[in-house]
Amino acid sequence: MIFSKLSGVGKARVRVYALLLACDLVVLALSARVNIFQEFFFAADLFPFALSIVTLVVLLSLVMVDLAVYDAVITRPAFELAWLGVLSFLWLGFNAFSSSRWAHLTPSMCRNIPTGYEAEKLWCQEMVALRAFVWIEWVVLFLSFGFLLRYVTMRSSEGDKHIWTTSLSHFVPNQSSIGHLSFTNVQGEFIQWEKFPSH
Repeated sequence: MIFSKLSGVGKARVRVYALLLACDLVVLALSARVNIFQEFFFAADLFPFALSIVTLVVLLSLVMVDLAVYDAVITRPAFELAWLGVLSFLWLGFNAFSSSRWAHLTPSMCRNIPTGYEAEKLWCQEMVALRAFVWIEWVVLFLSFGFLLRYVTMRSSEGDKHIWTTSLSHFVPNQSSIGHLSFTNVQGEFIQWEKFPSH
């Protein structure tokens, strides 16, 4: 019911955040298991764990505020671009650091761990999966930032200046400013464009 009241871009945003939340929960679960096995000793393995918690808190806070407060400041594009940009930067930096430490871990190495070391083999497989998912999460964050920035700047340049002062969940383009291009939410992505029929 709440979903049906959202604008087109608001519905797309919910889908993207659901994907981001799913990736983040996978990273959180894998990094928790890896760190428990290592007794939270290595900093390179703590970074994904800490960042996934920060991302989860920010994302859930944003969604809850958006549902509880109509047109809250933190749900406006400038704020969302800021947190998406900062998290993208942090994930990129810490992923580069952690991945350099994990470079020697490969699926073939995990398969070569001898019988009798099942816990070590499972840890190795989870590390390989974690290395993949931290980069998947960064890609989702970075693409979300890029698509949102493009959509907001294009809508603003088309005359929808109110996009900067409106929650994306409730943003509706001015019909007079749409021009030849319009946002459509066909596949639930931030950017989908189609031409209006000419008269």
